[in-house]
Amino acid sequence: MFPVSYFRFEGLGPISSGFPGVHSIQTSSLWRFYRPMRLGDNIVGKGALWEQKLQPSEFAGKMLDQIGRNVCVDQKSGEVVAEEFNVNKRWEREAASERRESGKGTYSNWKQWIFTEEELQIIWEDFSRIEIRGATPRYWEDVQIGENLPSLVTMPYSSREVISFFMGYGGPFSMSNAVLFDYFQKHPGLNVPDPRTKTPDVPERTHYDAEFARTTGAPDMFDITYLRFCWATSLVTNWMGDDALLREISCVARRFNAYGDVTWINGQIVEKHRLGEENLVKIVLAWDNQRYRHSWGHAVVNLPSREQGSGVLLPPPPDPEGNPYIPMSEEVRNILYARDPELPFGSHFKRRE
Repeated sequence: MFPVSYFRFEGLGPISSGFPGVHSIQTSSLWRFYRPMRLGDNIVGKGALWEQKLQPSEFAGKMLDQIGRNVCVDQKSGEVVAEEFNVNKRWEREAASERRESGKGTYSNWKQWIFTEEELQIIWEDFSRIEIRGATPRYWEDVQIGENLPSLVTMPYSSREVISFFMGYGGPFSMSNAVLFDYFQKHPGLNVPDPRTKTPDVPERTHYDAEFARTTGAPDMFDITYLRFCWATSLVTNWMGDDALLREISCVARRFNAYGDVTWINGQIVEKHRLGEENLVKIVLAWDNQRYRHSWGHAVVNLPSREQGSGVLLPPPPDPEGNPYIPMSEEVRNILYARDPELPFGSHFKRRE
């Protein structure tokens, strides 16, 4: 998921264009990879807003869906090495907060999770069972439909988790001092002062500031979709081994994963076929914390074959500079708005009343 870092700065994708008083989170994403990035490649990120539509919402009354497309282009060859379609949802902070405070909101009765010693022991044991296949090939012929991937567990979510992630990913508003002042001058609506102290700050703090997160209607500080993406990518690449290629992966995030929530990512093989010289398997993915299923998606992997070897790479789409708008296919739209695959609930904790 290294390519996500190419789209965290001003001017790329719908995340760069905000509205005062309106919050935004990315809720769906589909990445497709056409070849690996190699040392020496000169990769440039390019992005555009594709579509938008206003729709009703139980959480905030109404939400604006913005669909964007990002691509990573190798400047030497002119090839698109990876592309992403994503959905950002925007809502009025005040409207969502009022619904939560009035008892009408989705998360009005939220309670922070208090772990038992038994639950913490389950987490530690699950971490000890994570396996990385590495150099041992996983051959296409050996994979069976219905096979489950080993679970991958996360630490309970905290501000430390997302700040560590921002250090590598590049949070869009992780700035300080003169850099932040200059950005505020260009984008005064970005400044969202603390409601109590009036300290200038940025909307990104919903991910590490519980009090501010609640002003947006959220139950507590919460994670970001790209963090969930990276967890699931680790699950898939751990399983597939070094000789395979991750073709595509998606995540549809539909509920908050908040402070103290621990997530298990699970996968199941649902398809297996050959496309030309590629040996493909499709994996359905589910992200479950101790409360509920908050995300789902899929991955497509090109595995090595004992009979055919590693296969060939698919031709990449054109650089959007030469063809800036390709109508979105129904396949992409269906992935971005996919429904829960209804895999068995994957939390390793017993359900609480």
